[in-house]
Amino acid sequence: MSIETNSRKHEGKQDAQYREVSCHGGTCVGLGHVSRLAVAFLMFAVATCWLVVSVFAMALALIKLNAPEFLGTSCFLSYGRLQPAALNALVFGFCVPVGHAVAVWGLFAGTGAPLPRKDVMLTSWAVWNVGLLIGTIGILRGDGTGIEWLELPGYASRMLVVSVLIFAVWVLRFGWRGCNDQNDVRLWCCVGVLLLFPWIYGAALVGSVYAQVRGVLAAVTQAWFVQMLLVVWGGFFALGVLRSYSTGTGAQTLVSDRVARFAFWTLVLFGGVGAFQRLQGGPFPAWMIAVGNASAVLCLLPLCAVLISFRSVFAEQRGQGKTVGSRGIVVSALGFYGLALVLAAVSCFHSVARVVQFTTYRQAIDMSLLIGFLVPSLLYAIHGIMQLDAGLRWSGQFLQRALFLTVAGGALIVAGLVIGGVVQGVAWNDPAVSVADVIRRTGKWLGMTTAGWLLVSCGIVWFAVQVCMLIAGGFRLILWPVARVWFQADIAEKEAGA
Repeated sequence: MSIETNSRKHEGKQDAQYREVSCHGGTCVGLGHVSRLAVAFLMFAVATCWLVVSVFAMALALIKLNAPEFLGTSCFLSYGRLQPAALNALVFGFCVPVGHAVAVWGLFAGTGAPLPRKDVMLTSWAVWNVGLLIGTIGILRGDGTGIEWLELPGYASRMLVVSVLIFAVWVLRFGWRGCNDQNDVRLWCCVGVLLLFPWIYGAALVGSVYAQVRGVLAAVTQAWFVQMLLVVWGGFFALGVLRSYSTGTGAQTLVSDRVARFAFWTLVLFGGVGAFQRLQGGPFPAWMIAVGNASAVLCLLPLCAVLISFRSVFAEQRGQGKTVGSRGIVVSALGFYGLALVLAAVSCFHSVARVVQFTTYRQAIDMSLLIGFLVPSLLYAIHGIMQLDAGLRWSGQFLQRALFLTVAGGALIVAGLVIGGVVQGVAWNDPAVSVADVIRRTGKWLGMTTAGWLLVSCGIVWFAVQVCMLIAGGFRLILWPVARVWFQADIAEKEAGA
């Protein structure tokens, strides 16, 4: 009994300490806020580095696809190794960690309390990044699994699984149980973003890497993982986190609770099953393809619900005259998300599928979700978190140029892959066209894709420069003064006790 009482007293003292406020420069900053801010700055800085490296590697891979003699004949820099290494670095180094960090911020920002057990969160995050670094080097060495989107070697993916399990336990212990209103759909989406990925990634690894499943079953596992990651996990981000940061980091209510719940549950029901639509033309049962096609069409229902839930946000932003990057980035991100779902629904028709299946058309859908939707949405979420009320502001020109280059590059990537896929499919279905002519016709449009990746690279670098400036300014204006006050108080307390 005494141990429990002492523990409660210690926790109460710690909470009181974090509720203290330090004022400087006319601005009051709570230590709990600074605690979350320091963790966010650290995670965003490392994730931005992964983002810059991945987009440059992808642009380099596409340049080598059009000019194989570029940078010599080193096997480490071949297209077959650069492309999967860049893709995995983009997904696992930037999208997933930043998505989780933004969702964690959304869960704890409203309470004003510090992140509980930051050591657990930072440990899982460190294990994740070390494992990803080892896995990326392994892919460049030729140790990849050969399964698209799951190329990380087994010894690296084990580290990612361990970190994901630690993180999932941390979220269940401190995140969901600490929510005040567990019926809030926005919180459902935040927790869905945090807990969905450990499940889908672990199941995909068991079904494709650890169990050594090959052939058609490996294709099913891979298609299900990509669909769940880009459509369902990304849809939760759109419905919950992205909408939250379009109106502010505080607790916000959705325009219609019924519409939000409808979007949430229809996305859960139809999003994952739509993966079967990716298997058209393969050795699979007809009922499986039919179910996948029906689910791909029904995925338009949650899309409409998401757009309806954003309607009031757009009206509010038009009335308030939000700065650049607020309304525009939300509209463009949702536009790419809708475009991907529409392209997937169109490809369900047999006359279209026989032309575009097994072409770059399918890559256009994935890149529309990844580059057009997830990356700009996460950049905007970082912008929403790091734009503080303590003297830190984004440069309007920096943000405008970064977002414009990223969105324009994503549009070129998707357009080149869609048109190239149609041209490629038509040529493949024409017996009079030789293989060399098919490659030549498709290569023209792949050049547009390469130009798009170069634009995305420029936009990402522009954004990374602004992030570095904000981190430096945040450390100078917020983190260092508060940390100095805290250390001085700690030293004074020790001296008084002595």
